Amino acid sequence: MEHRVEVMPENSTKHANGRLNIIRGILLLLFGIVIGVLAVTAIYEMYLVDPHKLPTCDAKNKALKEGRSSESQSLEILNGTLESCRAEKDVLEEAKNASEIFKAKLTTCEANNKVLQEEKSSESKSLEILNGTLESCRAAKDGFTKDAQGEVVKYRWKNAEDNCVYWGGHLVSIHSKEEFEFVNDLIQFDVKSLNEDATESNACYGSDFYAWNGLHFVNGRRKWSDGTPDDYIGQDRSKNTLYYMMCNDISNVPSANELYVSEEPDDVNARFVCKKDANE
Repeated sequence: MEHRVEVMPENSTKHANGRLNIIRGILLLLFGIVIGVLAVTAIYEMYLVDPHKLPTCDAKNKALKEGRSSESQSLEILNGTLESCRAEKDVLEEAKNASEIFKAKLTTCEANNKVLQEEKSSESKSLEILNGTLESCRAAKDGFTKDAQGEVVKYRWKNAEDNCVYWGGHLVSIHSKEEFEFVNDLIQFDVKSLNEDATESNACYGSDFYAWNGLHFVNGRRKWSDGTPDDYIGQDRSKNTLYYMMCNDISNVPSANELYVSEEPDDVNARFVCKKDANE
């Protein structure tokens, strides 16, 4: 049996395929449109149907205003904090200045206190000297200084010098006739009435009633205990002289002797004269 196969022309096949492609494109386009419509509808339902979900300009404006208000408040707080810091700085500066002023005043007070203490010490020494002078005046009035047993107190030259140094001076030094006469007047007393060995020209002869002065020998050299020059008293001929002393009685006849000498290191006398710089 004979089969017949009818062959389609080549051009007819190409036309059929073109139509299919066009149909497919149209379908895809329609599908895309449907999907877009569905998406828009969903968005619309999400935002327009529920207006609370759609931000508005008023809400944004309100949010911006609230943000600005918050920033303004923060700025005011910062400005207030800055002013407070500046005020505290001013207070600290004033406190610092007050502290420096206080320190300066404290230093001044301490310096004044030191001066007052020195003046007090000086006044105390002056009082001691005045008391010593008072005792000397009482001794001159009564005769001589006496101990608790009523015996006349006597001093070696070194003890007398130590007493003068304690009172702020030294045994007296003499550098002129006027100074000699002044000291001689200080020691004038009725010694002859107490001394059985007194002579016409020396009421202190053979007694311990002389008055020590500062002239003495050190290593064979004569000097005053206060360090002043040996420029007035004449040299004596004795090679054994150690110390010099004075005597002036109200009954004394003027003599050429201005000073008397002591040749024994343990010699003692009941009187001595101190000298202190007037500026001390």
